[in-house]
Amino acid sequence: MTISLLVILSFLYGWIIKLRNRRFDKGLRSSALFDVPVICIGNLTVGGTGKTPHTEYLIRLLKDKFRIAILSRGYKRKTKGFVLADEHSTVESIGDEPLQMHRKFPDVTVAVQEKRKRGISRLLDMFPDTQLVLLDDAFQHRQVKPSLAILMMDYNRPIYKDRMLPLGNLREHADGMKRADIIIVSKCPANLSREQQADILQKLKPEAHQRVYFTKLSYSELYACQASSESKNAENRPLMGFCGIGSPKPFEQWLKSMNPSAKLLKFSDHHQYSKSDVARIRQEFLRIKDKKGIIITTEKDYYHLINNPYFEDLIPYIYYVKLKIEFLNQEEEDFNEQIIEHVRTYSTEQQVSKRFLQRFTRGRHYTRIRLGRFGQSH
Repeated sequence: MTISLLVILSFLYGWIIKLRNRRFDKGLRSSALFDVPVICIGNLTVGGTGKTPHTEYLIRLLKDKFRIAILSRGYKRKTKGFVLADEHSTVESIGDEPLQMHRKFPDVTVAVQEKRKRGISRLLDMFPDTQLVLLDDAFQHRQVKPSLAILMMDYNRPIYKDRMLPLGNLREHADGMKRADIIIVSKCPANLSREQQADILQKLKPEAHQRVYFTKLSYSELYACQASSESKNAENRPLMGFCGIGSPKPFEQWLKSMNPSAKLLKFSDHHQYSKSDVARIRQEFLRIKDKKGIIITTEKDYYHLINNPYFEDLIPYIYYVKLKIEFLNQEEEDFNEQIIEHVRTYSTEQQVSKRFLQRFTRGRHYTRIRLGRFGQSH
């Protein structure tokens, strides 16, 4: 595809998205504001920005204080409509990231539904004691007005340097960040200086109400995919890796920090591994197998391989790592306090005037609002 065609397609796509957003901003289309707080974690770009480890951070922060539910689209699942995660759930039924969260937090309600308003209403019908909904990857889903919107931006792919799809990676224009309450610059270098952070802030130009945080990723010890396998130390031993994630660069850097000669096979995000894919992994592994080499992958990929028969002979040699986030500038407590205070003090009446509530039909668990006429609820 030529550059000129990409420019034209990018312009057309951006124009369509801007027109759609303008209809919401001017009050020509309504959004749903729910009776319980709804915290949205999303981004403006395609590809990984670290949403899942940040969502898991929020789950750990809130699950012992509030009754929470998580709703996701369930990207690349083979089902449609509302599906509640249970002990029989698979990648095919609910998607890899919802499955990961369900397995790690079995006491927390996890569901998928592409139509988020319906999904939240269904959750509140089924679990009326729910006090908070975490809405995964729904920043562009404007049929729901989140009570708090968290926007993720990958430090390595800043939105102010990007362009609209398909020329760049933006799902919508960068000015969409104005809808966020919190902006998190993720995947930062551990040594990112205050001066470098100030430069990013200057380019982001956050609104007065917006709080910006900087976080970095840290990798766990290795976990064996086969329960009977012993844990391994990855340093100074033959390694190879594979992954199907949106932004593999940090994982590749970590892998090469363990062994500079390690090779990483990269696949598309949320990849379903075929027989030929696994054959390619096996061929690469055979180069290091006799030297007591091992294979390393990500936690998300782990859920794609555990029930995949093509991996059967490789499972004893495969290990995966988990991700955690850490806040720079020792701002973890500030972030925690902002989130908890929001959930504790939220009420629909604070967001929408009583007069307005009386004028529009109240749906089940939510109120329809038109932001253009009555303004943003910051």
